Amino acid sequence: MLNRRPTPAPRRAERTVRHVPDDTAAAYADGTLADSAAWSVDTHLDSCTACAIRISALVRTGGAGPLLAGVREAVLEAAAAGPRAGRTLPWRAALQSARVLRPAWVGSVLLTLAVAVALSRLGGAPEGRPWLLALAPVLPPVGVALAYGRYGDPAHELAASTPSGGLRLLLTRTGLVLAVCVPLLSAAGGVLAGAGAAVAWLLPGLVLTGATLALGSWTGCHRAAVAVTAAWLLAVALCGLPAVAVPLLLSPAAQPAWAAAAAACACLLILRRTAFDHLERP
Repeated sequence: MLNRRPTPAPRRAERTVRHVPDDTAAAYADGTLADSAAWSVDTHLDSCTACAIRISALVRTGGAGPLLAGVREAVLEAAAAGPRAGRTLPWRAALQSARVLRPAWVGSVLLTLAVAVALSRLGGAPEGRPWLLALAPVLPPVGVALAYGRYGDPAHELAASTPSGGLRLLLTRTGLVLAVCVPLLSAAGGVLAGAGAAVAWLLPGLVLTGATLALGSWTGCHRAAVAVTAAWLLAVALCGLPAVAVPLLLSPAAQPAWAAAAAACACLLILRRTAFDHLERP
């Protein structure tokens, strides 16, 4: 009779847990680790409590420790003060939103005004007047494009994720842009070409702004502003020089048509208001 050797029981596969090396953990804590490696560390920390505790301690003792401690204290103080302490008044929120009005855009408005004034005052030549009135209607749409969207607002992803981050935020930014443009351009137009020219561009500017907002519900504000600006400049070019186009496009006889176009843009924007709830969101 043959002796059979007992079959050995199968061994369980030993699972080896690899923790984050010390140098990698230190680089991750101070923010100098490469993005690809940081992504791997993020994935590892989701399942490894030991590494998460170790890296958290490194962060607290590093250069960002005092800043994080200050943020923690501020959050605890706000929570202890009650729910009303964290509320922001609408006018204060609007003023905080004004930070996204880029100095470069405001500087371009001021530069346009300065060039127009210089041309009109140089030897008594009125060349700057039609150029100013031809460019004035497109400055608000450009300002809106620079004040809203992922390319103009560094905190757009955070703002767009809030309940009021859609059309409400866009209209707030548009109002702030108009609050800058309208007084400056109206005053310059009144000085250069009289009181009538100070208000002649308002309805066309309102139409171009409304068209940018309405078209932006499909394409985004940046593309819409480019398309609307190009269409306006093409219309001016087809009419000839600004000296010919401005009296035609901004004449008193054209104002009723501009008013009707503004009403149509407002109606279209109302119909498309829900499109901004998910547009340009992360």
